Amino acid sequence: MTLFAPLIACMVVQSLTEISTQGMTDGEKVMVESLQGIVSDTSRPIWVETDGIQAQVLQKLKASGLHTQIASGAWSLLSQYRSHVKGVILYRHGQESLNVALSLCGPMRAIALDDQMEQVPSWKSIPVILDVRNLTEKEAYGKFHSRYRKGIVVEQDKAKVGFLGDFTVRHHAFMMDTTDLQFRQKVVQESGKAPLAFGWGKDESGWVSEISKAGGSVVAADWCTNLSTLEALKVNALKPKAQEPVQLKPQERYVAFVMTDGDNLQWLTGKFATDTHWYGTPHRGSFAFTWEVSPLLAQFAPTVFNEIIGNETDKDDFVGGAGSPGYVYPTLSPDRTALAQATRKGLQLSHLKIVSILNANSGSMSDCEPWTALPHVSAVIYKEYYPYHRRHGAVEWFHNKPVVSYRFELWEDQMGIDELARAIESMPINGDGRFGLINVHAWSYDNLGGPMEATSRVIKQLGPQTKVVTATQLIELIKKDHVSHSN
Repeated sequence: MTLFAPLIACMVVQSLTEISTQGMTDGEKVMVESLQGIVSDTSRPIWVETDGIQAQVLQKLKASGLHTQIASGAWSLLSQYRSHVKGVILYRHGQESLNVALSLCGPMRAIALDDQMEQVPSWKSIPVILDVRNLTEKEAYGKFHSRYRKGIVVEQDKAKVGFLGDFTVRHHAFMMDTTDLQFRQKVVQESGKAPLAFGWGKDESGWVSEISKAGGSVVAADWCTNLSTLEALKVNALKPKAQEPVQLKPQERYVAFVMTDGDNLQWLTGKFATDTHWYGTPHRGSFAFTWEVSPLLAQFAPTVFNEIIGNETDKDDFVGGAGSPGYVYPTLSPDRTALAQATRKGLQLSHLKIVSILNANSGSMSDCEPWTALPHVSAVIYKEYYPYHRRHGAVEWFHNKPVVSYRFELWEDQMGIDELARAIESMPINGDGRFGLINVHAWSYDNLGGPMEATSRVIKQLGPQTKVVTATQLIELIKKDHVSHSN
């Protein structure tokens, strides 16, 4: 049965081969992920067993009629897909030649093989087409530059074996693990307009700053599993439910709570939807709440996107995660217009109309103007690196659309539950000061059971003159209030 068509090739997915990497050596895991990337553009891609939302997606795929089979191990898997492999690229474990090999597996349709596995009989019939054991990333980039596709680069710690390599191979992307700022900037700059840098660096602020200065944006994905296969399983993204309009009343204040870190693809394709700290919380549906979700999820993992959206309650709301298109500091970018234009595809696929942007502290809200110029963007939610609510609820207008900053944040080390409740209750109940966006830090309040439990405790302290709405509803109220003051 033909069910799913991938984004890159015209081939349709007819079945999946499942494999568990538990108990495998690092060399076997690398071989599997390189093979997975190669065959992701065929009718029979590979699925590495994992938990969280991906287990739910796999169950749904099987229930829909997609045939699956199980491979007993790495070498059995290689035997099944031997016809798709042209050769072997030799690398040395723990060295940068690993990233060199994975960068070339896609263009050469080869599997990456640790030289410690040279004596394994199972691969002897496959010719060695390249030995990169003594090749550095810089040398490989210079020598094979024309082999790498533009638009996507990958920065991955070579110690993170078995993650993101399949996606690198699928996209013929250049993978690096570098501390050389000039080299990183060169790679990103030469990858086209507004390229995406998948993976993660050594230091968040420093790494994102460097990618931003080079004209790119970041996608946190260094622990991603099955991303090549998830991309191949193309389905039309579900449209989030329309938000019921809220009547603007006198003597009433309005607040909306928004979860952070929706730009994080590894979290969204991992524990986000099933863990009780976040979308799997029993609190969901008991109060209005807004979730950041990366528009790129609808592009690179649409089945996961649909699993999240398909389980929304009437109280759930979604805005584009802090990415534009990926995580970027617009004020540092040499071409913000190109970044905004690169956001279009993900927003159109995801049906999301509000963009969340995280800027460097040196920036300004006017940096968001190119995004408000997009016809399918209705508003921008704005925060700065530290603290997120540095603009204290300020609103600026561009192209008759608001850029709304966070007024408060629910962050364990910044503003506690009782302090936030008091701050909300001290807001005016008339005028434009009665609107407040509140950023809920995704990684806070583990000791309580997570940020959703903390949010619930704040809401229980709010009085009858405080109305909790979604971010979409709050922004529409701000627009109505703005119009009333303009007339």
